[in-house]
Amino acid sequence: VFSSTVLAFALLAVALGTHNGCFSETECRELLQKMEELPGHVQQVLDRESRPLRQDAPRAGTLEPALAIGECILWDIGCQNVLASNFIFLGRGFNFPIALEGAMKCKEIA
Repeated sequence: VFSSTVLAFALLAVALGTHNGCFSETECRELLQKMEELPGHVQQVLDRESRPLRQDAPRAGTLEPALAIGECILWDIGCQNVLASNFIFLGRGFNFPIALEGAMKCKEIA
């Protein structure tokens, strides 16, 4: 929901910028094209990072690690942070709401 809200506000900004003459038609088309490419880029990252997880699913009843260190960056980050008792989310300017959203998600899963 958060990502779609951010994208909706970005589309509103492009529409207002075009209406007020802040964006040229070319800039508007480029921004909209980049926004249309976002879902594909997100899917590429998810496919690339989850491939080792899907290929090396742990076998039932074994204690073997599913992945080697460095095989999946997302898995490595999760393993580093699984025992952390504190997190800090920093955001300044337009990144402040993103930091708040990250902190809220962390609280939700805790």
